[in-house]
Amino acid sequence: MYFGLNERTVDRISLLASVLALLAATMLCYEGIYPYSMVADFSGGIIFALTYMARKKLSTDMRMVIITLSGSLIGITAIVQTPLYANGFMVLGGVMLLSFASWSGWRAWLIPLLAIVLVAAVALGVSLGYIEFAQDTVISQNSIAIWMITAFTIGLLAFAFSNILNDLKKRLQTQLQYLQQSNQRLFLAAYTDHTTGLSNRHRLESIIKKALSEQQAGCLLFIDLVNFRRFNAVNGHAQGDKVLKEIGAFISHLAPANYLVASSQGALFGIWMPGCEVQQAINFYNQFRERFKTTYPEFNSMTLQAGLAASKPGMQMPELLRNVAAAMDTARQNKLSECCVFTPQMAEHIQQSHDLKMAVRHALDAGHFYPVYQTKVNSRSGQICGVEGLARMRMDAMQTPPAPEDFIPVIHHEGWMTEFGQLMLNAILADIPQLLQRYGADIKVSINVSPPLFLAAEFFPMFSAALTQHGVRPQNVVIEITEEVFASSMQDIIQITSQIQALGAEVSLDDFGAGFSSLSYLHQVYFDEIKIDRSFVTRITEDEKSKILLSAITRLGQALGSRMVTEGVENYAQLDIVQQAGCEIIQGYYYSHPQVLRKLA
Repeated sequence: MYFGLNERTVDRISLLASVLALLAATMLCYEGIYPYSMVADFSGGIIFALTYMARKKLSTDMRMVIITLSGSLIGITAIVQTPLYANGFMVLGGVMLLSFASWSGWRAWLIPLLAIVLVAAVALGVSLGYIEFAQDTVISQNSIAIWMITAFTIGLLAFAFSNILNDLKKRLQTQLQYLQQSNQRLFLAAYTDHTTGLSNRHRLESIIKKALSEQQAGCLLFIDLVNFRRFNAVNGHAQGDKVLKEIGAFISHLAPANYLVASSQGALFGIWMPGCEVQQAINFYNQFRERFKTTYPEFNSMTLQAGLAASKPGMQMPELLRNVAAAMDTARQNKLSECCVFTPQMAEHIQQSHDLKMAVRHALDAGHFYPVYQTKVNSRSGQICGVEGLARMRMDAMQTPPAPEDFIPVIHHEGWMTEFGQLMLNAILADIPQLLQRYGADIKVSINVSPPLFLAAEFFPMFSAALTQHGVRPQNVVIEITEEVFASSMQDIIQITSQIQALGAEVSLDDFGAGFSSLSYLHQVYFDEIKIDRSFVTRITEDEKSKILLSAITRLGQALGSRMVTEGVENYAQLDIVQQAGCEIIQGYYYSHPQVLRKLA
């Protein structure tokens, strides 16, 4: 494959080579010497001229083949005729340079190998006596012809070499420019967010790393567009990308020239503020937030959250990123719209949350969740009429187990409720035979089931199979669900509730009044039991409204035919008011604390 000189350089070389070869042939003819060289020079000159004239019809590769072969003919003939002169060697050297500049591999070595073979063949012929040269053909050094031929040869080589080197220099410059442009494109691709045109996270981190290594102080601010995914779902990703680009440009317009605004990931923007104090950074965010609301009122559905962290002497980039991420996480958890500034307590809280999450995951994998039981008491007769199974978590030695209000939110947030619910369901069903022996065959055992598990298609078949597996009668089981379940399809709730009740088990509505309370739920779904949330009981001794609501809820549930249970009764004053409200079944610390099975009274 030809990859050498450009067409203009080849044209110049062929034209000048034609002129010089014809002049050399003329000089040799004038002197009457070296007939073979004269013929070779003349033939080469004609071929060079024809090559130049046919430059538009012949490819550059073909013309270079013709030039190198013709030049080889001239050079080898001159070497054979006058091996003691340098003319032929110079011509052949120039041809070799053209060959190496134009091709690679075996094609580049073809001309040099051809010259070596021909010269060696002549040398062998001379040594064996097959070839003889007449002594009178040796030209005198006083002849002007030899000096003119030498001068022409040097001139041709100088011209050819200069064209070759200039051409190669231009090609090298072109390649360098291409490499620079390629490097620039690669830099933009590696460090630019293609959606917004801003610097990306890699660029942001490299700039921060450099600044911190130079002990440069500054603040790092993250701004997140909350509900952006919902905006994308409603308006499409094309519109979402347009919004991100507009907001990125808006932040860049507000930011001073020395700030670096980057698109970190998704709808999260990062701003590195070198030499900036915390209060300045807060003021910048507040200014952006106010102007954003007025400039883009159509984006008000996307609330803003921000986290801010300042660098310290000796701080490394990973630590600064962790700090601002901790501030951002705190803003998300607390749903703050103002800028949340990092404090060391945030890092401790995140570490504690992470440790709790890992502990809960380990407990699920190792089966370290177990049930405890709290009795339900008929306050009129003092008889135990039911028990509720509650989850507890076992920890390794020397560690304090987390309370349900700590580990239940983790299980809910991580999406482990179905796995957790299945574990506790089977554990409580396995204990029911012993509970019946202790409290009687008619006792009812309540099992809390999370909304995701309750609404899952596999729940009812699993529940039915578990009853059979543990030898438990459905009539002894109450499935408790919270009001959160009503955030789903009412048709699904009615269907599953009816299946459970048709089997013989009961369904209880737990924590009534604490969440999605609506009379329409009670109208559409029949609950065997309704448990009044403890929040009404907590304030019942000093809040008259709580008394009124407790009484009204109790009478309503009884009118609907549901068994009413009041949770959270802890003292006699609360018990007295609850009884006056008409609710007889009590669950709370006044009668019993949750206990493991072996410690139940």
